[in-house]
Amino acid sequence: SLCYDRNVIGHVADYLIFMAYDQYGASSTKPGTTAGYNWIETNLKKIIEYDEVKADKIILALPFYTRQWKINSNGEVTSKSVDLSILKINQLSEGIFNNCTSLENAIIPNGVEKQWNEDLQQYYIEYADGKDTVKMWIEDGTSITSKVSLVSKYGLAGTSGWRKDMETSNVWTIINTELQKASN
Repeated sequence: SLCYDRNVIGHVADYLIFMAYDQYGASSTKPGTTAGYNWIETNLKKIIEYDEVKADKIILALPFYTRQWKINSNGEVTSKSVDLSILKINQLSEGIFNNCTSLENAIIPNGVEKQWNEDLQQYYIEYADGKDTVKMWIEDGTSITSKVSLVSKYGLAGTSGWRKDMETSNVWTIINTELQKASN
């Protein structure tokens, strides 16, 4: 995105949509989160401070998906899947995944524990799948709440998401609650 003159765009456009996802995307050869809180905030500050775009012109676009990574014994990414609905993971039991039938393309073994990453504001899981290791940085209600709180923290214009129908219905309640805080 460095090819865009955000300063000029920020002055002439009504809004600038910051697509805060694919930190580790389809072309990445290294597994990682789709959108870590710390990465989003760092880039948001750059847009506001360095590019001098007024915060109230920025719409924060968030991912409604989680990427599943498979890594072989040599540390190479062998596959990645992006069609996992966020928050469906959140519908699974708290702390431990016991029933994975709500996930379309992921089979998460019983007993895999979520680990919280404070910097990313996300849960992380890792488990063996045959000769491969599966890694996921989870977009769920907790991570979305943290990210939408940036709207209030920086006085942003609002939020949007990619992609409709990859979320569960409670994402809208979460977003509404956080945006109500921002408007007060």
